[in-house]
Amino acid sequence: MKRRWALGTGLCAVLSAGLASAQQEAALTLKWAPNTEPDLAGYRVYYGTRSGRHRYCVDAGKETEFRLEGLEAGVRYYFVVTAYDLRGNESAPSEEVSWVAGSRELVPDALTLLASYPNPFRSAVTLELVVPQRSNVTVEVLDLRGRVVRHLKAGEMPAGRHRLQWDGKADDAVPLPAGIYLVSLKADGRMASRAVTWLGP
Repeated sequence: MKRRWALGTGLCAVLSAGLASAQQEAALTLKWAPNTEPDLAGYRVYYGTRSGRHRYCVDAGKETEFRLEGLEAGVRYYFVVTAYDLRGNESAPSEEVSWVAGSRELVPDALTLLASYPNPFRSAVTLELVVPQRSNVTVEVLDLRGRVVRHLKAGEMPAGRHRLQWDGKADDAVPLPAGIYLVSLKADGRMASRAVTWLGP
């Protein structure tokens, strides 16, 4: 494994969130898609009450979900996940997400295109995106010349987390040449993008 490597996915979902009213404590289960590096040793969950400054760290081992308990109800927490290898090298953190302890949903606070998986891909890539409020959304795939080669979504989406797939084909259903493509997400004048690598049919 190289000294600098990337965590393939961000925080994908909240499996469960609960509030223990007697103690005014909340619990949260985080889940993320696995990193595929062969020398993966485990994951770490970092969290705290200030964005970008994560005071606490817990080791999740090789599991791709982790339950945090004893969070103070009504307090906003910020979370990221990293992966580390057998030599102790650690990936860059995932996208940061926030959650008000005791509330229903964990989502990034801004329009977000989460890490795509698998990436590189051969059959299909799953695209995770978060829309912070109901918006008219456009999701397109562009080649490296900036040309739109596939329209994946155009229309209104409710606030929340959504999932799309791209099969490496153009709008006319013909497979595109193998290579790097950009996925573009636009909503209400904001934009996010990510590169994906298509290995070809």
